[in-house]
Amino acid sequence: MIVFALGNPGKEYEQTRHNAGRITLPVDSGQFTVDSNSKIQILYPDTYMNESGQYVAKIMRQKAEGTLWAVIHDDIDIAIGAMKISVASGHGGHNGVRSIIDHMGKDFIRIRIGICPVDTEGNLRKPRGFWGQNKTADYVLQKFSGPELEKIRALTPTVTKALETIVTEGIEKAMSLYN
Repeated sequence: MIVFALGNPGKEYEQTRHNAGRITLPVDSGQFTVDSNSKIQILYPDTYMNESGQYVAKIMRQKAEGTLWAVIHDDIDIAIGAMKISVASGHGGHNGVRSIIDHMGKDFIRIRIGICPVDTEGNLRKPRGFWGQNKTADYVLQKFSGPELEKIRALTPTVTKALETIVTEGIEKAMSLYN
């Protein structure tokens, strides 16, 4: 299995919300063995988020047809520190995912890492400007606060187990356990 950890390259983006996928699967993850027959390879596109499809398409053209692959990325529609697994879904306004769909179609696994702030009652509170305009583009390029970053990093073991489950027991089982 190949997992593309989406984000923007460069030091200035390292701890931004748009890099939640890369933070959850840090570079030292690289590759790990699930069992004697299966490995999970983590790749970090060297393109900016909005051009992720170019990188994914280049790599996947070199792989055998039927190679299992997934994308891990930030998602403004999920509470910060939560995750969801989906497959063959739309881009949900995420330009990196939109780029991948444009290049590869939408038949791939997505590990969605929540970055949306919540209020004291747990309700999602998407970033809005003074007049109610959508501020998501600005928000995703901001750095996580210390407590937010801890929540994202705390997902690493869960995401790793979810990926292992996808490989060993299938996507449906992983979705039933981790969604």
